[in-house]
Amino acid sequence: MQVRMTVVGLGPGAPERLTREAWQVLQEAPFLYLRTVCHPVVRCLPPHLQWEALDRCATGSDPKEAAERIVARLLEADPPVVYAVPGDPWESERTTRLLLQRLGRDQVRVVPGLGLLQATCAALELDPLERGLQFQDAWELLSAEQPPYNPLRPLLVAHVEERWVERLVDQLRVHYPEEHGVCVVLPAGAGEPPVLRTPLRSLGQALPASTTVVVYVPPLAPEQALRLPATLEWICAKLRGPGGCPWDREQTHASLRNNLLEECYEVLEALDRGDLEELRCELGDLLMQVFLHAQLAREEGAFDLGDVLAGINAKLIRRHPHVFGSVEAPDSETVLRNWEAIKAHERNAEGKEGASLLDGLPRSLPALAFAQAVGRRVARVGFDWMRVEEVWAKVEEEMAELRRAETPEERAEEMGDLLFALVNLARWLGIDAEDALRATNGKFCRRFAWLEAQAAAHGIPLERMPIADMDALWEEAKAREAKGWPAVEEADGC
Repeated sequence: MQVRMTVVGLGPGAPERLTREAWQVLQEAPFLYLRTVCHPVVRCLPPHLQWEALDRCATGSDPKEAAERIVARLLEADPPVVYAVPGDPWESERTTRLLLQRLGRDQVRVVPGLGLLQATCAALELDPLERGLQFQDAWELLSAEQPPYNPLRPLLVAHVEERWVERLVDQLRVHYPEEHGVCVVLPAGAGEPPVLRTPLRSLGQALPASTTVVVYVPPLAPEQALRLPATLEWICAKLRGPGGCPWDREQTHASLRNNLLEECYEVLEALDRGDLEELRCELGDLLMQVFLHAQLAREEGAFDLGDVLAGINAKLIRRHPHVFGSVEAPDSETVLRNWEAIKAHERNAEGKEGASLLDGLPRSLPALAFAQAVGRRVARVGFDWMRVEEVWAKVEEEMAELRRAETPEERAEEMGDLLFALVNLARWLGIDAEDALRATNGKFCRRFAWLEAQAAAHGIPLERMPIADMDALWEEAKAREAKGWPAVEEADGC
C-alpha cells in the first residue's frame, strides 16, 4: 500500500551529510514540498525536481500555529506527497507529529536525517551523554512558565532566531551571570568559524542576521547556581561531609530543634514588621533548617529531601481535587470541608480509623495558637456555636465562673476556660488571637519604652516616680501614637 505522505530529513545543512535513503527519495519524487527554502541542500536538489517552499506558511510569531498552516497546505496536495524538512524529521519538528496525528502511522513514511543535535555536538566536540546534556527548543523554552532546564547541566537551545534573542538572554539571566560564556553554533555553510564564543550579555551582537542558530550554554558550578534548591542541598551535604564544618557535623535533629523554632519566630517577626527584604532573608534561614534536617535523615538512611518533596507534592495534589481533578468547590468553606474529609479518608487508609480529628495538631504550639487551631478544626465538622451572640454569652459565663472561683486551682482552671472562650470569640470576629496579642505586646513595649525615656530625661528613676506621673506619661504616649508621631523602637523580646 502506497503511503500518502513521505517526510524526509535533509540533514543539518551540508549536502554531503544527506543520507543515501533521503537522496533516493528526492531522486524519485515527482514533486517536493520544502519546509523552508533556506537550506544548503536546496541548491543541490536533482535538476528535474520541481518544488514549492512553504516559508510563507511559517510567518508569524507562534511556531505551533505555523506548523498547523504548513500541515493544512500539505493535506490539500494530491498524494503521494514528499515533504522535506531540515535536520531529522523526528527532532524538534512539529509538522511530523501533526501529520502522524492527522493521517495515522500507516499513511506516513518518515525518512530520518542527520539531526541538529548530532551536528551541533560534533561542531562543539561535545559528548551528548556526558553530564546529562539538555536539548531545548527556543520557542518551547520561552513559552514555559518555569525555566525547563537545570543550569548545573549543559544546555543546547535550538532554533534560536534573531527576534527571540533578547527574550532568551533575559530568560537565561535568571540563573546565569551576564559574563557567563556561551557558544553560537552556525548551520553548515552559514559561515566560518562554525562556532562563535561570546559572553551571555553579548549574545544579540554575536548572532548573524536572518540566521537560525543553536546556542550552547555550559553548566554552572554548584556554588555559582545560587537560585537553585539543589545548590542549598549540595551546600548542606558539603557542610556535613568530610572536610566540612565542625559545628554542622556535630548537629543532630534534637540539637537543631531550638534553631528551627528561632527561625520560625524570626519569620513571623519579619511578617509583623511588613519588611519584605527581612522576610526574604529569614525564609532562607528557615529553608536551610529544613534542608539540614533532610540531610541528617539521609545520612541515617531514613529519608532524603526528595522524599520530603514527594510527600508534600502528593499531599497537595490529593487534597486539591478541585484544582487537579474534577471535584467542584465554589467557595473556601467547601474546600475546607473537602480537606477534612480527605484527611479522614487518609487516616482510615493508614489504619488510623477512629483517630481523633485533633491528633495531627502539634502539642508544642504556643497555647494560644493551639487553642486557635483546635477551634478552627472542630468548627469544620460543625462543632461550633450557631451565632456570635452565643459566643459572647459563653465569654460572660466564663468570666462569672472565674469571679466565683475560690481556690488557686479553680481560678487557674476558670482562667483557662475564659481564655479559650476568648480565642473562639476572636475566631468568630475574624481576628487572629495570636496576632492580636502580639500586636498588643508590641504596643505596650513601645509605650513603656517611651515612658522610660521620659523618666530618664527628667533624671527620675521609675521606681521613685509617683504612679500618677506614670499614668500621665502613659496617656501622653498613647496620644503621640494616635497622632502618628515617631515612637521609641520596641525593646528586644517585645
